[in-house]
Amino acid sequence: MAASVVPITIGSEVLHILGRPTRTGPTWVWAQQDLDLATVAAAGAELAPLLTDAAPPRFVLLYLGAERFVDVRGLRLIVCAARRARSLGGDLAVVAPPRCLQWMVDRFDLGGELHLARDARQAGRWARAGR
Repeated sequence: MAASVVPITIGSEVLHILGRPTRTGPTWVWAQQDLDLATVAAAGAELAPLLTDAAPPRFVLLYLGAERFVDVRGLRLIVCAARRARSLGGDLAVVAPPRCLQWMVDRFDLGGELHLARDARQAGRWARAGR
């Protein structure tokens, strides 16, 4: 008996971009799915319009949460997005990072590349302080 593998699609949106709570406030992005091999291409396509020269946000706050999984491909996407945001005069922070992401950031010594905020309050203070 042969088995077939059928991908399960939870939703078409990997990241939900909420926008800015105020005109000058940070842009919130909420992960709806894990950031891994299966979703990283779609997540990159969803982030790309946000990080353009046209009207880039000053700060991007990417909420992941403890329930999300991030593999090395997801880490690369996040680090590249943070670099792109900095090249446009802004920055990106990960809010409520899962343990797997915290571990990779520590293991690969990426603390200088990627800001991890424990919760939304800490991320908001970081954004208001301008880093």
